[in-house]
Amino acid sequence: MKFYFCNPITLILAYSEFGSKIKSALFVGNYSRNMEYEHFKLQKKFARQYATKICERLQIQFQYIDFEQFLSLQTEPELLEANLASKNKFKNDPELIFQSSDVYTAFGKDRQIHYLLTRIKLQKLYQNGLKDYIKSNFYVFSESRIKNKKYKIKNLDRAKFTKIANEIGTGLDLEINSNFIKITSKKILLLLPPIAEKTDKTFYNNFMSKAQKIAIEKGLEILIKPHRNDTTNYNNESINIKYISIKNINYYPVELLFNLNCIKLVISEPSSSLIFADKTKLMVYVPRNRSNYKKYYLNQENFLRYTNIKYEFL
Repeated sequence: MKFYFCNPITLILAYSEFGSKIKSALFVGNYSRNMEYEHFKLQKKFARQYATKICERLQIQFQYIDFEQFLSLQTEPELLEANLASKNKFKNDPELIFQSSDVYTAFGKDRQIHYLLTRIKLQKLYQNGLKDYIKSNFYVFSESRIKNKKYKIKNLDRAKFTKIANEIGTGLDLEINSNFIKITSKKILLLLPPIAEKTDKTFYNNFMSKAQKIAIEKGLEILIKPHRNDTTNYNNESINIKYISIKNINYYPVELLFNLNCIKLVISEPSSSLIFADKTKLMVYVPRNRSNYKKYYLNQENFLRYTNIKYEFL
């Protein structure tokens, strides 16, 4: 079985379900429309590097293919990362591995009545992107178990993933980036901030101030792990927060950081990666302002509910 993917973490997800049936993993590069920008080139460079290392540790044959090669495949894939499903139309109903929180918006039952029309539009939008794969099996994480009569949704085993991720992640950070030595002997608050230019300024400032206050109260040092698309300069004097800096940490899979012994607390905005975090060490914040909440985080509600992740307004 061959697995086509573009996110290193979905490779571990796929392996947790199919194991040694996966004989080779094909990393699809340059599929983003933004690949002309240096930031996205770096993003794919590091993703390819991490994917190679993960394949080595799982003893799976690694292969890199360009997006153009993926679009012109002569044989249709049996196993595919869901993010790639909408990039090409395959007729053989491949097994789809989901890592994104979009699947909860698309298929989760919505019990809320506020912003109902917006919710319906979001659900139709996400379902429309997968309408060509109605006969495929969809593999997702859901502690409350997503059920949908129209689509075949299968729940992945979180314990299996965590065991494999811990085994793979041990020492991988230092092997790829020696700068991680900075945190190994410290007590760390891992901070996953919203992207400043894509969120409400008041919420962003409150979020950063809250993290700083909690770090001081608990005697922790802050390690900022920006989103891979975040180009914020955290050394800017206007960002008044003391933190540990690790070069190129943007591109390291945050899912492999959650279980490091030095990580004592995680503070984050809603993110699909949080399904892999220890909830006893997790604090999640969303904006109190209703219009900002609707604009930036409404599409995360079903994900947070189905994964039993609590959040607070800030």
